[in-house]
Amino acid sequence: MDGTTDERKQATYTFFNNWFSPSGGVPGNSYWIKSVSTGEPTVGSANNTVLALSSAQEWRIVTNIIEAISSSLAITIYSDAGGTVVVATGTYTLDAERA
Repeated sequence: MDGTTDERKQATYTFFNNWFSPSGGVPGNSYWIKSVSTGEPTVGSANNTVLALSSAQEWRIVTNIIEAISSSLAITIYSDAGGTVVVATGTYTLDAERA
């Protein structure tokens, strides 16, 4: 993909930040990603699996009852498909609330 991340609120995606600088082109062809979540289970892309960034990956949490939920998502980016050469890590909090 192009080196950017988006944030989704309801059905709207907006730019969040760059994971590759400068963004643009297809840096995702050379990188792989793995997420490990704790808290509420995520839906979307597989967890605890090394996935290619040459296609879009998405992790989200969903609640169908009136409550607020949260999950922590530890992300690791690799420069190899085997997931051995770490180039970046980060932890993100996913929040969802149904009013």
